[in-house]
Amino acid sequence: HNEKVQNIGADPVVVYQTINVKVQLKDSQGNPINGGMVSYYAGSWRPFGNTTSGEINKELLSGSYTFSVTYGATRKESVNNIATNPTILFQL
Repeated sequence: HNEKVQNIGADPVVVYQTINVKVQLKDSQGNPINGGMVSYYAGSWRPFGNTTSGEINKELLSGSYTFSVTYGATRKESVNNIATNPTILFQL
């Protein structure tokens, strides 16, 4: 949830800046894993996408999010502030 207060009489353009977030999924040797189902929590769980070549990117508004990845029977979660680190690594 991002909120701004602005006098639209003085400046009618309200700008929100997104961040290109990268989620990576790797095995214990650091090799990329394809087909990991990635989600993020913003009021409810939302699809981020599936990893290809071990990663996927998406533009999100700045803030902290809980990310999850599901691969096979394994599910992991991580809370990340994408403003300070836009790359989230999950290692199985």
